[in-house]
Amino acid sequence: GEPQAIASAYAMGADYVLLGSVHQACVEAGTSAAVKRLLAAATVTDTAVAPAPDLFAVGAEVQVLRRGSSYAAVARRLAAIYRTYDSLEAIPPEVVQRLEEEVFRAPLAAIWEETATYLGGRSPAQLARVSADPKQRLCGVFRWYLAKTARWARDGEPERRRDYQVWTSPAIGAFNAWVV
Repeated sequence: GEPQAIASAYAMGADYVLLGSVHQACVEAGTSAAVKRLLAAATVTDTAVAPAPDLFAVGAEVQVLRRGSSYAAVARRLAAIYRTYDSLEAIPPEVVQRLEEEVFRAPLAAIWEETATYLGGRSPAQLARVSADPKQRLCGVFRWYLAKTARWARDGEPERRRDYQVWTSPAIGAFNAWVV
């Protein structure tokens, strides 16, 4: 974030410091211009905690940019649905309809087919295991969305801007306050 924070870390005996969010916002970063603009506008209060895509089933969380994206809220909603229901078929029809229209923008069955195709090409054993367990199928469909959000952000997908998943911390806001 700020030079003072780095100086404080060294004063307390740190041998080195790591920077992350600041590098994401620089010209050389491999993310989209849209994400760089969002990061450049962030303040120290513009982050939130959301489910981690790779450890979604166990409830792990990551810090993400909240300002300019609904990712954190949507991911938390998916996590709540995952904890509540044991399968895609157990989700009430009105909830499925909202998910298909507002989150996935496609039928959940189509998302499962895409997920199954991906898993089949990557690991047939994993596909067999996931296909046999309704809770794992539910997890796979939800992880489809969580994984796509990072790609949409990286690629600057304009139609999915509100879904961008951008890992960051309040340090980006501290940096922005320092450079302004």
